[in-house]
Amino acid sequence: MKIKQHLFTLGLATSLLVLGACEQNDRSEQAESFREDYRDWEEDYQEKNQELEENRRPVLRWHETFKGEAIPEPRTVGGVTEIPAITDTVAMRQLIPRIAELNEKHDAILSSHRSLREKHTSFINQGNLASISDDEWENQKSLIDSDKERMENDQAELQDQWETIRGLVEDASAPSERTGARTTPAPTVDPRTTAEPRTGN
Repeated sequence: MKIKQHLFTLGLATSLLVLGACEQNDRSEQAESFREDYRDWEEDYQEKNQELEENRRPVLRWHETFKGEAIPEPRTVGGVTEIPAITDTVAMRQLIPRIAELNEKHDAILSSHRSLREKHTSFINQGNLASISDDEWENQKSLIDSDKERMENDQAELQDQWETIRGLVEDASAPSERTGARTTPAPTVDPRTTAEPRTGN
């Protein structure tokens, strides 16, 4: 009887060990799948950031050209109205602080995202994911998914705002279509140099 009881206890212990090993293997597979999904998401995130920079960069070049500079007003020379390429000076003056504000907001969001992503990778790359409790595992996954959604929404909002401001800059700096007007080109900026922008005579 004692032998049977001992064998039963031993068998139960063995079954529990096997069950624990299976659960640990299952968690390891879940963790690896989660890492792969996060790496894919990170690639998409970086691609969207690149698209954001493609909209932000030309606006910032314009901003660097004109911030702190007097935007020229239309003037008449020899009976001919000379219109600068900046055809809406009021709109331009309003855009300068808006661009600076959006750029500051963009940098702050990128910094916040960087901190979140560092926290995420610290968790998913730790070696003991197979041994943490189910509750902690599900909670951390939920938090990371929520952070990812927030970052995606931030990127979409920034993209809309940069596209809007870029359109306003292009509209306000479009060449004049007035009959007989002579257009003075807006300053050009070579991003490889720090030369002062040229202004029309």
